[in-house]
Parts: sequence; structure tokens; C-alpha cells
Amino acid sequence: MTTTILLLVVPLTGSPLEVSDDPAIFSWVADLGGADIGKQFAARAALVKAGPKAKSAVPLLVKQLGDKNARRHAIEVLGAIGPSAKDAVPALIAQLPSEDGIGYGAEQIAIAITAIDGPKPEATRALVLTSAKGGEIMVLHSDTLHQHPAEVVPHVIALCGDKNARVRARAATALGELKRNPDRKEVTLFDKAGTKATKGIPAALDKLLTDESAEVRLSACLAISRTEERPEKVIPVVVAVALDDKNERLLDLARAPEIFRPVPKQAATALVPLFGHKSDRLRRWAVETLAHLPVREQMEGALQARAAHTRLGAALVLGSYRFDDGNPTPALKAALADPEFAVRFAATKGVYRYVYKSDPELIRAVPILIEGLQQKEEQVQIDACQILTSLGPPAKGAAPALKKLIEYRLPRVSFEAALALVAVTPKDAKDAIPVLAKALGAGPDSSARWAAKALGDLGADAKPALPELIRKFDANDAHLRVAAADAVIRIDPTQAPKAIEVITELLKDRKNLRSGVHEYSLKALVRVGAPAKVAMPALAQVLTDKDALFRGDVALAMITIDAENATTAYDWVRKILDDSAPDRDDVREQLPTLGKLAEPLVPDLIAQLKSEIGHNRQYAIETLGAVGPGAKEALPALKKLVEADPEMSNRKCAAEAVKKIEKK
Repeated sequence: MTTTILLLVVPLTGSPLEVSDDPAIFSWVADLGGADIGKQFAARAALVKAGPKAKSAVPLLVKQLGDKNARRHAIEVLGAIGPSAKDAVPALIAQLPSEDGIGYGAEQIAIAITAIDGPKPEATRALVLTSAKGGEIMVLHSDTLHQHPAEVVPHVIALCGDKNARVRARAATALGELKRNPDRKEVTLFDKAGTKATKGIPAALDKLLTDESAEVRLSACLAISRTEERPEKVIPVVVAVALDDKNERLLDLARAPEIFRPVPKQAATALVPLFGHKSDRLRRWAVETLAHLPVREQMEGALQARAAHTRLGAALVLGSYRFDDGNPTPALKAALADPEFAVRFAATKGVYRYVYKSDPELIRAVPILIEGLQQKEEQVQIDACQILTSLGPPAKGAAPALKKLIEYRLPRVSFEAALALVAVTPKDAKDAIPVLAKALGAGPDSSARWAAKALGDLGADAKPALPELIRKFDANDAHLRVAAADAVIRIDPTQAPKAIEVITELLKDRKNLRSGVHEYSLKALVRVGAPAKVAMPALAQVLTDKDALFRGDVALAMITIDAENATTAYDWVRKILDDSAPDRDDVREQLPTLGKLAEPLVPDLIAQLKSEIGHNRQYAIETLGAVGPGAKEALPALKKLVEADPEMSNRKCAAEAVKKIEKK
């Protein structure tokens, strides 16, 4: 609700009105339109305070509604005068906007009119037509509706019959919102308006289901789905709108899943037949809509249908990343054996979204992906390449098909095939180098970053691409600079000093303090190892900067690169272990990766074994186990946890740690 704009001063019933003929009243009215802003506001405050006593100024105030400097002040003063300013209502109504736009001016006028003579249909129409911040309908944020729902709701119902389709659509939408967003006492505007005011809503919305405007029909459908208990009747209306190609843009903006959410099973019954429609647009709409609904049971049944197009649509719904109705993986895995390639491929993409990349069923689907590489559709080829890239070496059987695809005429397909070839067989991927080098020089920065990473994965085989990679040390994109530097280090270690210098400069640049550039830079330096010691001063500088993200990664990188000179990093980790800073949990999770390098932290880790928080004990146990024999002084405490830790997982973890420490 908007903040009330006016100070409403309404006389008590039966009290005589005092009308002042004080000359100051007319002087204040004149000041409202003056050039002195200070006088304007002072005059408005004085007139508002005078309230009904300023009745004699009403004619002058009405005239000032035509002055853009005085209009806002005059509206507020007329509202403060209250019922005594009734003669001004027609002039105020004339000030209401007749077109869509920002509605705060309409709200001010509506509040003034309401203070003078109660809510008016004309004001409600303006509030329905205009918008608040964020594009929401102004009337829903209006004090007029929230303070006078019993009077305003019937206005909104009547506006469902307005000659302007835009008004009808927005009126329907507003009615659909009345049962939403209850107050602290769980009372909605619908409840506050009362039965008498709201009884006309069902009939008004039902009538709009046959409106000549598709936008109005959809708005009514959405409102019905929010206000009625059995909104099945809207399903054929929405489908009819979808069938008309003229409504394509409107349908993209419509919230069909929300309309159908109260009746998902019935919606599935109506939309599944559209999987076989001749229109690709309509097939996609049916899939996208059902992907947002709890229809797993219906889609799993559709996967068994005789018609291939029905099985394909069901596989696409179940495999959608938007789908959120239990786990459809078993049904999708079964569909990997479907006789139709399109269904098998859709099921493969779905399984890929749901399972670990090492899942045996996904690895067994590699032949389906190879089949995808051989299709004519560009997007199918690209999707297959990207999944193969993610699978890596277990999909090396796709290498021959990928090598053929690298020579494909479409650059995007050729590039994705090159990335996939490097991922599945990095030791036999020289065919990818020309395509990746070309992407470095001619492709967008995002493609160039992927190309640089892939070239780095090839190691020394990618030396022909070094000149282009080194040129990227000066790229505008910081992510590309670090990717190029990392690749150069992995391809030719003799070039490491210059590459490390590039990475160090990126670490020093405060523009990168809160970006992923730091994370990627640290990983590159850790891979380099001892030669990256020259970056230690820059890392220490970042570690002390409270504005930097990934400070835990910085500390661990310093320890990994040069443990003997990482006193600052060790001290920082000790402090963070006893702190509640955001970095703490992230650091604790990574501590076991230090292995023996965590030995200087053993006393601090032993102290953490006494923590009342199970996760804290877990990280300490795992890290002590990773240290190995160097953590012997922790054995007594660990053995106690083996017997007495409240959490079974920690007892098991402590037993494993003891074995590692006592191992000879």
C-alpha cells in the first residue's frame, strides 16, 4: 500500500462548519503557484492545517488545478477541506489520467476525492488503468482500496464491462489478487470487502471468458484460478487462445502454468494431445507449460503411449530443468531404449540433468549421443557435443564422430565438437587445435575463454596456439586474461613467469576483488606450484582486504604454494576457525585438501574436536586424518570421539582418521 499522501481533516457529524474569511487563506492559495518553492510548501501546510476553514478558497483551488506548479498542492488542500469541497469533485475527476502510466498522481487525486465525497468509480478506473512501481496495477497498492474495499471492489467488478479492453483485463487481474497477500491477521482484501461487495465477482469473470479480447480472456482465467475452488472451466479457454497464431506474443507473456496449477491433471489431459500438433510453437508451449506443473504420473504414463510424438513430449517435460515433481529418472532411463531416436535423445538429455556424470546409465547412453552428432539439426549436434564434453574420457568412443564434426561448415557446431574432443580424449585431440585457436582470435570472449581452457588441457600439443594465447594477456576481459595465462603455463612452463605476472596483476586489481577472476587466478597459481612464489606478496595483500571474496581460497593457495613462508595465511586460518565469519565453513571444508601441509594447525584442530557443533568436529577430524602421522598428538582426543561422539558419521570418520595417523 502506498503511504497516505493527504492529511484528511473531516468534521464530526453535526458540527457546524467554520468558514474563515482570513485574508491569509487567499494569500496562501496564491503562494501555491508561486515561484518560491519554500513558500509553496509552507502555504500548503497552512491550508491543510486549516482544513474545512479554507472552504472559501475552493473556487481558487479549482482554478489552480490547471497550474502544473500548483496542481499537486491544490489537490492535497482540497482533500484536507473534505466534504466542504464537494463542488471541486468534477474538476478533480477531470484531472484523472485516461491512459496507462505511473499511477501515483491518480492515487493522490483518488484520495482527495474520497476524503471529499467517498470513493468514485472514475477514480477507481484510473487506478486500474495505471501502474505502481514494478508494473503492478495501481489500485492494488491504493489506500482507496485498502481503506474502502466494500465501496471500491464493486467499482472494479463494474470495470469488467468497460469498453476499453485494457481496463477489462486489468480489472480481472485486480479481482484475482483480492484473495492473495493477507495481512498479519490472515485477512485478505476479499474478506474485508465483505460478501455483498464480492458476490458479483464470479459472474463478471465468467462473462469475460467469452470476451472478444484474448488478453482479457487470459486475465479472467488467471483470476478464476486464484479465486474459485474448481477452475477447470478455464482450460479450454486457454487452449483456444494458444491455438490462434495471432496470440503467440500474448501467450509468451501469459502465466499458463499458474492458471493450470489448481487443476494439473485436467491440464495434462488437455495439453498432451498438443504434443502431436503440426505447429512447433504449440508443441513447445504445451511442453513448457506442463514442465512447470506437478504431472509426473501423467507424463510417465504418456511415455508408454503408442504415438512417438506423445512419448517425445513426455520425455521433454520430464527432462526439463524446470520440472519439479519428484524424481522422473527411472522413467527417463527406461526411455533410453525407445525405438525412436528423438525420444531416446530427449530422455538422454533428461537423465543428464538428473544424475551424476559417472552414472552407468548415462555412460551407456553415449551411442545415443554419437547418433545425435550425426543428425542434421544444428541444435541436436550442439546438445550432444556439450553432454559429451561434460562426460569426459568415459565417452571417448565418440572421438571419431567428433573429429568428423570438427570439419562441419557451421562454426558453432565445429567449435563445440572441438571442445568435446579435447574433453573425451585429450591425448588424441590435435584435430581440435586449429578450431580452438581460431575461436581465440575471432570468437566472442566467452568462446575464447572456453577455447583457452581446452588448449591448456592439451598441454604441449597445443604449442602452435601459444602466440594467440599470449596476445590475450592484454584482453579487455579479465576472465579471458586469466584463462589465457593459465593455458600458457600448462602448455609451456618456460612461459610461466610472464603468465604469473598477468595473474598477479589481476589479483592486485581491486575491481576483481568480488568476482570469479580471483577464484580462477588462485586455481591457476596452485597448479603452477613453487614457481608461483613470486605472487605471495599479492596474495597476502588480498588476504588482508576485507572487501575481497574467496579469502579462504587465498589463504589455502598461499599455504599450498609456499608453506614455509605462509605464516600470515596460517594465522588467518587459525583466527577463522574460532570466528563466525562467512569464510569459516568454506575454509573448513577445504582444509583436508592441504594434507600434510595442515600440520601446523594440529593444535587448533584438536581444540575444534571439543566443539558442540557436529560439522565443526567433522572438518577437524577429516583434516587431522589427512595430516597423517604428523597429527599423533590428536590421537587421544580422536579415540574418545570414536567411542563417544554423538554422531555416528563422526565416530566412523574418527576411526578412519586414527588409522591414517597410526599408519606406518
